[in-house]
Amino acid sequence: MKKLPIKNILLLLVFLGTFLLIAELSIRITYGVRLVYEVDNELYWKLKPNQIGHPDFGLPTASINSDGFRGKEITPPHNCNILVLGDSYSFGWGVLDNETYPSLLDAFMGSSTEVINAAIPGYGLFQENILFKRIYPNLNPDVVILLLNKHDLVRTPFTNESAKEKYLLHITLRKKIGRYSELSKFVSQKINRAFGTRLGIDSLNYVSEYQDFKTLWANQQHYIEEMTAILAKDNKKLYLILYPPKINNQTASAEFYNTITNSVGSNIVFIDDLDNANLTAEEAHISATDWHPSALAHQLIATRIYQEFQRANFTFNGKTCKPTSYPHPQSS
Repeated sequence: MKKLPIKNILLLLVFLGTFLLIAELSIRITYGVRLVYEVDNELYWKLKPNQIGHPDFGLPTASINSDGFRGKEITPPHNCNILVLGDSYSFGWGVLDNETYPSLLDAFMGSSTEVINAAIPGYGLFQENILFKRIYPNLNPDVVILLLNKHDLVRTPFTNESAKEKYLLHITLRKKIGRYSELSKFVSQKINRAFGTRLGIDSLNYVSEYQDFKTLWANQQHYIEEMTAILAKDNKKLYLILYPPKINNQTASAEFYNTITNSVGSNIVFIDDLDNANLTAEEAHISATDWHPSALAHQLIATRIYQEFQRANFTFNGKTCKPTSYPHPQSS
């Protein structure tokens, strides 16, 4: 077999390099830079601090502060602090920074109150519990809000240490590649969607097999109980938002609501009536193929939280957190 001349090999390499460079620049110009995650031994991943990027190609960018959370810098002291936990629903996947319900609630409450959006895309209830216990002592929030959807309950931690180590190694390698190449992330996404594979951050399937909601909740209820026990010591409550609205799947969501509301204590304030707003599926979601809350749905969530605060006379743990700016959402 005749060998290719060195000159031809070099020309081929130059051509491939030029092609990849043009493709990389085209993706960066068209979509911008995707958000970067860091490896965490307990949480599995977290957002890299001090960055601006989009969570997925074609979606609006998100600003990540120096604490690794979405939104403006945390600037204590404030009269009142509100901590928001959750996954991509609370993070604001697919909406602008100022359209997320934590940002809207922050605007509703005014300058004397700070709302911290500590939601991280892809997190399950076990990760939200770990993050809460990690940041609660320093932030010392007066109110904690957790938006819980059915996806939180099917995301479970590894029970096998070797599987966990393999998973973390996989994330580490992807992080090193993705740090310099938006093209690699773009190709990975296209393969995922075309073949149903997972080359992204959850590729090693930490998600448990589907079970009925009662079983899922029974296995993870203790995470909520741990959080409320910590809050109860300081005479604080957890505002638990049950989402998505029943318009998504009436039977499954009804079981989801009933299972949770019938099995928790009195240290929780439920917001479980978002479906009463009668939003259509088109109004509630960012697109026909992506069921993350739309900007309109985020407005609804922020308004309902505000109304619950209003019913409590904006008093938490003996502290008054009345709004200082106007206008406020309409109360019911």
